[in-house]
Amino acid sequence: IFPGMLDFFKADEYDSMKNQIIQGGNPPATAQSFLDNLETARKAIFKADVLRTFLLISMSAGVLWMYFKAKIDRVYIVLTIAFFIVADMWSVDRRYLGTENFVPKARTQVPFTKSPADEKILEDKDPDYRVLNISLSTFNDASTSYWHKSIGGYHGAKMKRYQELIDFQIDKCIETITGTLKSHPSDSSIRFAFSGLPVLNMLNTRYVIYNPDAAPLQNPSALGNAWFVSTVRFVKTADSEITALSNFNPRTTTIVDERFKNELDQFTPKADPEAHIQLLSYKANELSYESNSSSEQLAVFSEIYYKDGWNAYVDGKLSPHFRANYVLRAMRIPAGKHSIVYKFEPTVYKTGEGISFAMSALLLLSVAASLFMEGKNQFRPKA
Repeated sequence: IFPGMLDFFKADEYDSMKNQIIQGGNPPATAQSFLDNLETARKAIFKADVLRTFLLISMSAGVLWMYFKAKIDRVYIVLTIAFFIVADMWSVDRRYLGTENFVPKARTQVPFTKSPADEKILEDKDPDYRVLNISLSTFNDASTSYWHKSIGGYHGAKMKRYQELIDFQIDKCIETITGTLKSHPSDSSIRFAFSGLPVLNMLNTRYVIYNPDAAPLQNPSALGNAWFVSTVRFVKTADSEITALSNFNPRTTTIVDERFKNELDQFTPKADPEAHIQLLSYKANELSYESNSSSEQLAVFSEIYYKDGWNAYVDGKLSPHFRANYVLRAMRIPAGKHSIVYKFEPTVYKTGEGISFAMSALLLLSVAASLFMEGKNQFRPKA
């Protein structure tokens, strides 16, 4: 109620802001006036909230007093307090979600308009490809991810290992593509350029958008969702692993950290020209493949390795998989025809779900017990 008793600037905030304003070429008087107005605004916001809260507390106290004096029934007090809670939450929530956030359904169904490049790519109904859009800020824009499986996109909590792949490899690939396009290339020179970009190929980058109004570049060297390799190159450190991605053939070779060497104990990759593995279905939390080979094979999957959640199953049996090529998944596949399924099954989610279910059950039992005791008391004979 008396905001003048409080300090409305954090430690050193006042002096820091004043210095910034003066360094920006403004006179000290302007800086002082701005800070005085800012303090007045903060006090007004604070005082309005305090008065609103004081009013709600006073009305709630009044309702409780009337209940204890037996002037109103308990049902009315519950309804009144519930109304106060909803009104309080509504007024605060509207500060963050205003009228402009509640728009007609038609306006939210298509938040991004398809470009001619998007329309051309969407003619490809095969689910096993990704798109790189270099016509905009590749890793700070989400529009490409709305229409395609994108290797760019944006998320505030990007995985550190993938960010490192961007910084050390993908950015270089983009520079190579941009440099090639500036030289007015032929189709053969573009194909040659793509063949020398192993990281984009192992990420299954089939299309590159360089101009949203033009047809996209198609990469014939993209490797698909999964493939078998015949050579394993072990490296000792993460630095060696990410550096090795600059010069290798991902179609035949995979690079593996020595920490996963036990996963390949007593296994020697063997080339099998007739062997194949293909994606059958693609969901955000489940990927299904089918493989067929005459001997045990090592498969690399163009999906990000994340041990704290993803599990692999071969013919329904939990099977080990490990990291390869710095960010991808790899696993041994037995000879013959098999079904391989990756499922996202994070332990923390299952644990939380179990606790939530137990607490919900306990709450329902408590309510049931309360109703039972209330009913029992109502039908108890009075003395």
